[in-house]
Amino acid sequence: DDAISSEFQRLAKFVGLDRTDAEIQTALAKSTRQKQQKDFENHPLLANKAVGVGAGAGKWREYFSEELHDDFWRAAGRAMAMGKYRRD
Repeated sequence: DDAISSEFQRLAKFVGLDRTDAEIQTALAKSTRQKQQKDFENHPLLANKAVGVGAGAGKWREYFSEELHDDFWRAAGRAMAMGKYRRD
């Protein structure tokens, strides 16, 4: 949807990110509940676990190994910091 993409483009600029429309569209496509749940279901360490979108706050702690937790923070640490999340 162009209206949603446009709003996310405005948000990206507001937080100081310079992203193309294609990058915004890709991020939105990867952010659907169905896509995220499928990614969890297909992950070799998380398959068939009650974790992922809608699993419950903090449920990830039962399944993320320290290595997986490190991987997550390497990939998403900057975004998490921007959202004022801290690694625990």
